[in-house]
Amino acid sequence: MGDEISAARGALIAIAPFIGSLLLKCRVVYEDIDAPAANDGDRTLFINQQLFNELKPKDRLFVLAHETLHLALLSKQRQGDRDHYLWNLATDCVINYILIKSGLDTGLSSSIVTPQTISRITGVSEYDIVTMTAEQIYNLIARSSFVLNPHIGMCSHDKYAKPSNSNGEGANETENFWKAAIAEAYNYSKSIGHDPAGIDVFFKLLKPKINWRTLLRQAIVHGNGLQIISTWKKVHRKIPMDIPGNIRLTVSNIWTLVDTSGSMVGEHLDQVMTEVFSISRSLHARVRLVAWDTEPYEMNLNEVKREIEKKRGKVKGGGGTEISPALDFLLKKMRNNDGVVILSDGFISDEYKCQPRLENISVKSSTAVFVTTVKPIPLPEKWRLVAIS
Repeated sequence: MGDEISAARGALIAIAPFIGSLLLKCRVVYEDIDAPAANDGDRTLFINQQLFNELKPKDRLFVLAHETLHLALLSKQRQGDRDHYLWNLATDCVINYILIKSGLDTGLSSSIVTPQTISRITGVSEYDIVTMTAEQIYNLIARSSFVLNPHIGMCSHDKYAKPSNSNGEGANETENFWKAAIAEAYNYSKSIGHDPAGIDVFFKLLKPKINWRTLLRQAIVHGNGLQIISTWKKVHRKIPMDIPGNIRLTVSNIWTLVDTSGSMVGEHLDQVMTEVFSISRSLHARVRLVAWDTEPYEMNLNEVKREIEKKRGKVKGGGGTEISPALDFLLKKMRNNDGVVILSDGFISDEYKCQPRLENISVKSSTAVFVTTVKPIPLPEKWRLVAIS
């Protein structure tokens, strides 16, 4: 182990004990790679000793911490079939933000990917971006038209990492290893009175994974108006007494409002509608589709797809569409106890103005679910949020 690595480890423990503790779990190997450092997507950091030693001490810390967080946050395992360049942008944004918030200074700030970088190429505010997961940032970038900048400095973890296999035994072993390491590092950091920055990102990895489709089904089926209610009834004319029974509330329609202005909505439309149609059959409900951008129209699924395809590539940067006309349309059309599902990328320009309408819908509906492909919006209490990642 080189003196530079040992010194960097010690400094990280002092400055950012949570990240320093995670670095202690990594195996360091010297390799002739074309970057100062990289990782294998599992537990190993690769170091080009010459290039690494040429960095300033504070930049060595930053680079080591950066690669460590790619491992701890399972960047390679979470990539799936996403475009590796865009996924690299998204994960680098989250990781570099955590490092900066942790007090790690670097002279590389002008070239690394930060929320400011993503804001510049998408037109979305930094305030919104820092609240997003890497998956949501990926969807945001994929929704935007921008010119790839070869000068943006990114980690090369995808270049040296092992092929991703999110379902294999090795992947489970890696995930369990880093979950235990995160818990141990957090406990150590708290024991010395240090509250880690960005810890909510790590806690999400410690929670059991629930598929968004399962969340969508639960949100619709277990809505506020779909509970079992008790009643009294005579089950047979020869039985002289009333006995308790159950009646389940029914749903006439499941209204699905689709924001046709967001390209990422089109990527997930079939998946969402497959779940909605399946749920509607079990509830003996009819699915009513409304496409909205500026004006809402009731359409069938193929017409909605054509509407989205027609607008593909014409997305307005970080700007949003108005949802209020679609909500007014819905309030006029829907019956009491109908179900409501809204599918959007979350970029809604009148999100605060529409709050009373959302409240009225939640009172009138049996269940109200907002499905977002990028960012959430403020929702009244009875609404349920499902984020597609």
